[in-house]
Amino acid sequence: HGSKVVRALIKSAKSPEQITLMLKMACNTMLELCDSNTGSDVLVEVIQASTAQDDASIVMKQIIECGPRLFTIINGRKVIQAVLTRFNAEFVEPIFDIIGHHLLHLATDQIGCVTIQRCLD
Repeated sequence: HGSKVVRALIKSAKSPEQITLMLKMACNTMLELCDSNTGSDVLVEVIQASTAQDDASIVMKQIIECGPRLFTIINGRKVIQAVLTRFNAEFVEPIFDIIGHHLLHLATDQIGCVTIQRCLD
């Protein structure tokens, strides 16, 4: 099972740089990972394990590239919530920019609407 392997890798990581490397690899395939529960769980686990200051910018860069599509995938919502709880408000501001620019689209999408509600909580 993929998530068990990732948990083992996170536990065995000896430095924040190793976690950052895992985060970069996971973020490069963010939308693909969010197509499954296991993939999004893996991404959430790596986000939660991140400790380096630069990790937030790595994640946010990819969220910006994914744009509103990530907000309308049920597993994307889990990733966005993990980012909002893990990183400081100054780093996650682009999430609210995406919501603002695509509000009508997201508000009329069943999953997008729930994602907006969770972001505002």
